[in-house]
Amino acid sequence: MKAFHHLFFFSVINILVTGCAQYTQESSCKSECLDNTVCIDGECIDKTLFYPCQTTDDCNNGTKCINNLCVCVTNTNETKRCAASEVCCAETGCTNLTDDNENCGICGYGCGEGLTCTNKTCRPNSVCTNGVKKCNDALNGIDICMNGKWVKTDEVCLDNQICIQNQCVVETCDPPSFRCKNGNIEYCKDHTFTTYEECTPPDICDEETLTCIEPPECDTDTMGCTEDGNIKQCIDSHWVQIQKCPETKQCNPTSFTCVGNATCVSGETGCDGVDLKSCVKGQWTRIKCPEGNICSQGACVERTCDNGETICATNSITGMHVIEVCTNNTFVMKDTPCMSGEVCVIDPDTGNATCKQETCANTYVCDDNTLMKCTQGEITVFKTCKESETCDASIPDCVPKCGNGILDDDEECDSNTLIAPAYSCASILGSHYSGTVTCTSVCTVNSEDCSETAVEPPSITDWDFEQTFNAFDDNSSYSTTNTKTTNGVTWHIIAAIQKETRYMLDKTQYAVFTSKKDSKNHIQATGITKGVGTLYFDYRGWASDTGTFKITITSSGTDTEEEITFDPSQRVFQKTYNDPNITMVNITIVPQNKTSNTGRLCIDNVRWTNAK
Repeated sequence: MKAFHHLFFFSVINILVTGCAQYTQESSCKSECLDNTVCIDGECIDKTLFYPCQTTDDCNNGTKCINNLCVCVTNTNETKRCAASEVCCAETGCTNLTDDNENCGICGYGCGEGLTCTNKTCRPNSVCTNGVKKCNDALNGIDICMNGKWVKTDEVCLDNQICIQNQCVVETCDPPSFRCKNGNIEYCKDHTFTTYEECTPPDICDEETLTCIEPPECDTDTMGCTEDGNIKQCIDSHWVQIQKCPETKQCNPTSFTCVGNATCVSGETGCDGVDLKSCVKGQWTRIKCPEGNICSQGACVERTCDNGETICATNSITGMHVIEVCTNNTFVMKDTPCMSGEVCVIDPDTGNATCKQETCANTYVCDDNTLMKCTQGEITVFKTCKESETCDASIPDCVPKCGNGILDDDEECDSNTLIAPAYSCASILGSHYSGTVTCTSVCTVNSEDCSETAVEPPSITDWDFEQTFNAFDDNSSYSTTNTKTTNGVTWHIIAAIQKETRYMLDKTQYAVFTSKKDSKNHIQATGITKGVGTLYFDYRGWASDTGTFKITITSSGTDTEEEITFDPSQRVFQKTYNDPNITMVNITIVPQNKTSNTGRLCIDNVRWTNAK
């Protein structure tokens, strides 16, 4: 058999060498091709990348013989080289039929919605559906879905067959081709794979070289524990014991050091929750089960259910509804089925199966905004409503919440007559606003029609000093310092000077401060030679900014600090600082938001009387 293998490769090499003389230059190429290249689609390509051929019969996997080389030609005349594991499909070119959703097992056979191509078969993405069949993972037989898990059937493929699209078909191939299967080397003869060389265990067939090699035991330089609890290291792909642990200790699988005293019998296994535990040299070692598996009776098995989980089923003999409970990773029928007149349903609150008296027939009910239908005692989901909809069993259908004439929990309003009591001009914009709010088409409150009520000025009318900021530059920067000296007082302002009539009542310029928690924006007046008796200024929040604002006033002369809380109903600060001993000569005002890191505050009309 080996002689045939060598003869075959000699023939391939002979074809490749004799064929090279034919490839000198192609008129369709932009540059001259050398003897070891061939012109494909106007490019000179290394001929060794393709299989040599005389006719298309010499090519396999759907490729065609062009210029004595096997290439893949698509419907759009693109030419490509396919790998040994790929097939040439007319629509998509080179592809692997094993896991291609558009070409699953056969060129042009696409998997539908909810299916994924696995091992040349379209399979459901989620838990299997009872009665559905599929090829098993080895592709040598057929499995069937029972109680939500895959179970082997008696349908087993013959030695010369393979399972494709849930049925056993004769496996064909096109020479010349070799492959690894079941650890041995096979070659294609008369369009059928047959054994070329059997690898002697522990040797296995290597996919890259198609030769029998000794499989590596481990990854070089990795550490591990031997079965008898000593320390080992991977050297040149083989495990070597590098340290023997004392009689009372064993190898720790995490630190790879000798630790601990005996707590179990070596070789014993058990379960530690969902993971496996194994006793090595007197110590329990936790072993994580592979993904999708769970420990059951001291072994990792495919997870089918969680212990205690229940489902509804039907007794195949009596036809009565029964409850099955998950025990040791398998659903087992409970001893007592549902009574006569009862049906098994899934409790929507707990997710568990329960027997209930049959009380409905072809009716609809709403449960947690989901439309449920009851047919012969079985309650099933008929339609799940969106967040913007509400379930109506009388129609039955899901109807939009907004416009249904009901003030739902997540709505501010529903028509101009159904507005939640919490929403008014005063509650949204402040007590100095009045008017009527309206309802938008998406059931939110609109306050554009609210109007502002004027605030009465303070009782003091004869101020010794007044600053309205009209003399300052109009800018929108929060980092630029504005400095002005008016009536002998010097002002230093880090804020935005703006004029916008909807925010301040007197329709003049005012100072706008960012009021973040750590903001350094401030307004400062220095050189107040006669001191301050009574201090006054207007303040208010900007537009819809929210939060608990504070205004800190630091004064030089009296060495005091005053903190006030923003009051939208008053919007005025006024306090008397007269002190017969110390005169207030400097004032610094810093607005900040106490509850959030956002917000803006407006200040205007800073006034005071001289100290007395």
